[in-house]
Amino acid sequence: MGIQRLSIWLNRVDPYGYSRLMALKAIYIAIILFIANLLLKPPMAALVMLVAGAGIIVIELPSINTFKQKDTIYLVYIILVLLTIALFAAYVYIPSLFILFAACWCYILYSLLSKNPILFPLGSVILILGLVSLKGYNSGNFYLILNELIFFAEFAIIVFWAHKLFPNFYYKIWLKATILSIETMQNMLKNHHSVESKTLFKHYSQAKNVLPLLTKFPQIRQMVAITNWLSHYHYYLADLISTSRTDHGVLATLEHDLHMLLLAFKNGKKLPEPAFARLEEKSLSSHQLLFSKIRQKWNKLC
Repeated sequence: MGIQRLSIWLNRVDPYGYSRLMALKAIYIAIILFIANLLLKPPMAALVMLVAGAGIIVIELPSINTFKQKDTIYLVYIILVLLTIALFAAYVYIPSLFILFAACWCYILYSLLSKNPILFPLGSVILILGLVSLKGYNSGNFYLILNELIFFAEFAIIVFWAHKLFPNFYYKIWLKATILSIETMQNMLKNHHSVESKTLFKHYSQAKNVLPLLTKFPQIRQMVAITNWLSHYHYYLADLISTSRTDHGVLATLEHDLHMLLLAFKNGKKLPEPAFARLEEKSLSSHQLLFSKIRQKWNKLC
C-alpha cells in the first residue's frame, strides 16, 4: 500500500520521469566519484567531487535536449569553473581588491553566458563553487593550486565519460508523455469537451522535446511518426467534439479504440485490429486513416 501511494505521488510530482532519471544518474555518478576518490585520493575530495558532479545535474535539464548540447555545456562548465576557482584562489595576492575583482569577473561571466539562455543558469552554479573553493584553495602557492586544478580536471574527465556511458533511458520519458497524451484524449471524449487541449499540448511538447535524444535508436522514425500522428489525431478529436450532433455510436467506437491503444502502450504489446472496421460511418474516415497510421507505427515499434 505504501509503495502504491509513493508511486502515485511520484507520478503526480514527476509525471514524465525527468526527476527520477536525474536521481538515478546522480546516484550512478556518485558511485563513480567515490570509486575515483578511493583510487586518486585528491585534496578537498568533497569539493572536487561536487564540482565534477554538479555539471551533470545541470545538463539533465529538459531544455538541453541533444547529446551534443549536453557534452558542449558540460565542457564549457568545467572550463569556466576551473578558471573561476583559479582566479578566486589568487585573492591572497590582492585581498584589498578582491571584492572589485570578483564583481568584474561576475560581470564578464554573466555577459558571456547571457548570449545563450541555456548556458545562463550556469553562472550562479560556477560562482557559488568558486566562493566555496575559497575555504580550501587559498594557500597562494602557484604549484599547489595547479596540482589541485589538475585533480579537478581528472575528475571532470572521469565524470564526462561516465555520463557518455550512461544507458539511454529517454525512451521511457517519451513513452510516459505519449501515454499521458492518450489518457488526456480519453478524458476529452469522456467529458465531451476540448478544454484539456492545453494539457495535451504540454504532453505532446514533452514527447517531441525528448525525441532528439533518441536519434540513435533504430525505431526513431516510428517514434517521430507516432508523436506527429497523435498530434493530428488530437486536432481531429477536438473538431469532432465541437460538433454537437456527433453520433454516440461513433464516440463509443473512438473511446474503445483509444482504450485499446492505451493498453497497448502501457503493456508494450501490439495493437489488434481496431473497432472502426465493424462500422460504416463517414465520420470515422479520418479516425480510420489516423488510427491506422498510429497502429501501424506502434506495431513496428514493438
